[in-house]
Amino acid sequence: MQAVTNHHSIVEPFKVLIYDASAAALNSTKDKVLKSGFYNVLSETDRKECIGTIIRQNPHVVITDHRLPDGLDALDYVAGLRQISNIPVIIWGNRLPEKIENSLLALKKVYTLCSKDGVFTLQDLLQRLKLMRKDPELWS
Repeated sequence: MQAVTNHHSIVEPFKVLIYDASAAALNSTKDKVLKSGFYNVLSETDRKECIGTIIRQNPHVVITDHRLPDGLDALDYVAGLRQISNIPVIIWGNRLPEKIENSLLALKKVYTLCSKDGVFTLQDLLQRLKLMRKDPELWS
């Protein structure tokens, strides 16, 4: 017996979580995400609160800077995050060191963007993640 899928069921809105210790950078990224048409945006400036939000709110993607407080970098953050979630992560910053970028790209569901790539690249990546969530079989 085949399972029947109801394509008309209500789909939960696509949630974006932005994590950045810098409130100014967080607000700038949040503004770009909102202007890209993604209106369900969560934000955190504290790492523990960010993890708690991931557990409680179940966002569909996390956007974070490659430089984090407490001497952590994006690689440390993703490694810790992978212990509790396989959520896609977009690392967005001014300039990623090549070694860190290569290490990040070796991880599943991790995408890197440079600020100079622009908001359209971020918007495109978010749209692709949203489509992937909507119909994962098309992306496997």
